[in-house]
Amino acid sequence: GGNGSGSGRDGGGGGGSGEEHDEDVWELYGSSDVSFGRLFWYRRYDAAIQAFVECVADVARHVAAIDGTFRLPYTIDKDRVGGCSVKSKFNNDEVWTKGLKYLLCNLKWLLVWCARNRNTLTAAAATTLLLLLLL
Repeated sequence: GGNGSGSGRDGGGGGGSGEEHDEDVWELYGSSDVSFGRLFWYRRYDAAIQAFVECVADVARHVAAIDGTFRLPYTIDKDRVGGCSVKSKFNNDEVWTKGLKYLLCNLKWLLVWCARNRNTLTAAAATTLLLLLLL
């Protein structure tokens, strides 16, 4: 939102606007580290991916409110996309990979919808939707 909450990507900064930003960092990346710290990474990654999936679900709900015919190909329910968890902790690689594949497919459908409907959306609405997709 406009209050700087949920920036998540860079942990603040704001390009010198003087606006305060949350210091939250959502770690949607990993490493090949096989240390004890890796256990903590799973928790941080799982929180980040769940927040991202919730953002995608919010965008889909917004698009469905604009266009009553719009439906994602894969349902989103908390950390599950198409019935497959996108969390990495206590998950097997096959299920995790399918969940992420379904998430990418949903993102593609949202992006296509935005591109096809860019002329019917206000500039502010189109910008907001695209920014949410690029988070």
